[in-house]
Amino acid sequence: MIVLRFFFILFFFFFAYKKMTSNSKRKELLNDIKKTATWVNDFSKIYETELTSMEQEVEDLEKRKKELIVRKKVIDVTTIPDTIILNLGGMKYQTTKEILHKVRGSYFD
Repeated sequence: MIVLRFFFILFFFFFAYKKMTSNSKRKELLNDIKKTATWVNDFSKIYETELTSMEQEVEDLEKRKKELIVRKKVIDVTTIPDTIILNLGGMKYQTTKEILHKVRGSYFD
């Protein structure tokens, strides 16, 4: 997107350059083009640096999230008693932690 804007600006300057007749105005316009090109180049470097930094931060956060999920599972498993009583609509059912863990993708997995 930034590159497209840069080329649009260059096209505009080039068009204006062709319309100018005096050398001083042409030199002034060329200086403006050089300044704009330098600005775009500097901005591009800053953008790439920030993008790399943010990508690394996202990667670090994803690793941290995975670690916390594993810790949560360990904590959840250790705090659940071996025998579990479920009250479903007033009916009490008894099961074990082992049976609940057999269902993959469930809350207890």
